[in-house]
Amino acid sequence: MIRLRRQREDTPSPDKKVCYNGQPATEIDRTADFVTVKLDDGTQPSVRPDRITTCTCGGRGCKWA
Repeated sequence: MIRLRRQREDTPSPDKKVCYNGQPATEIDRTADFVTVKLDDGTQPSVRPDRITTCTCGGRGCKWA
């Protein structure tokens, strides 16, 4: 019997929490040139990767990790 494995792209990845301009955001998509994030107000800007930082957002804005 031959079993086929699922490709990793088929499984949804967990949302990655990041900071954009000092605001908590969720990374939605990433390419070599742009990162699309979703902000708390529902907007989804596409920005340069150097504008995104990793952080922990404890409800009071972003704190650098």
